[in-house]
Amino acid sequence: MHLFIWRCIVIENKLQKEEIMNLARSLKVALAKRDIKNKDFAVMMDVTPQQISNWVSGQYQMNSSNMVRACDALNMKVSEFVALGEE
Repeated sequence: MHLFIWRCIVIENKLQKEEIMNLARSLKVALAKRDIKNKDFAVMMDVTPQQISNWVSGQYQMNSSNMVRACDALNMKVSEFVALGEE
């Protein structure tokens, strides 16, 4: 039974990492398509350039409110943004 629970936790962690990387890819692609540099996007988002770098690299995941703010700043629907990471 404990092995089953451990496997579920491992699978969940892998899925979370994939989701983080998909959002990171979404942001990276969106910025590249619009020719926006991380430091410029940081100003648009009112965060540090390091925070943008962390999101783009997948080091940290954007929370939902930051994702919505990013989509607004990029003039994108959330569904369009998420789809960029799945291409």
